[in-house]
Amino acid sequence: NPLGFLLLGVLAAAACGGGVLLARFFSQSASRHTHPSSAETVASASDTLARELATVLAVVRGSIANKEAYARSLADAQARLVGLTEAEQVRVIVSLLVAENERMRLASVEGQRRIEASAREIQTLQESLRGAETAALTDPLTGSGNRRQFDVAMQKAVEASNADQTALSLIMCDIDHFKRVNDQFGHHVGDEIIKALAGVIGANVRETDTVARYGGEEFAVILPLSGQEAARATAERIRAQFGAKQFAVRETKEKIG
Repeated sequence: NPLGFLLLGVLAAAACGGGVLLARFFSQSASRHTHPSSAETVASASDTLARELATVLAVVRGSIANKEAYARSLADAQARLVGLTEAEQVRVIVSLLVAENERMRLASVEGQRRIEASAREIQTLQESLRGAETAALTDPLTGSGNRRQFDVAMQKAVEASNADQTALSLIMCDIDHFKRVNDQFGHHVGDEIIKALAGVIGANVRETDTVARYGGEEFAVILPLSGQEAARATAERIRAQFGAKQFAVRETKEKIG
């Protein structure tokens, strides 16, 4: 069945892709503590991948067994046809072959159904793993990249800059006197100010730049193909816009500065 073999090939590619993605995710997770939800996603994905690959293997084995049985039936029918003279005996053999062919057709349809179901399951698995991978590289408070994302992006940016002999700049910034804000107004207010800084940074960088929360109220911005003067201008825009904001506690209207 050409369609069956085509679907099997597609599934094999999807399964291999899922395995590679899973292996890469495990590798990236090895050097850090994975968020509980991400760990659960990976564990579930591992079980699903193993189950679906077992299903595919069973379908392949069943297909091979069916083809071997079919070949034996043809050989047996051929042997029995030799020397037959009565039309009734010929009709019996033909009937057996028709029945065997129908059995093969039904087995092929069922195998195709199972393969298509596994293909859909593995596609869902790949999307789930990509989502978990993205979550593992994202700072939950600001939606910016986290320290892990910074490390990965910085390494790639340095390698590309060295290989192509192109400019690369890095902006490091934090919030002045931030400890005083936390001590006087509480961490929930501090969190809102951190999110505000992330918003200002995000509004002043290019799509090709990488923004990451480096730690606490510290942020890093990786700017590929950006020289010192361009990076300085970007940093100054961020500083000026954030510095111009007048923060106040929402409930009490008390000014933060």
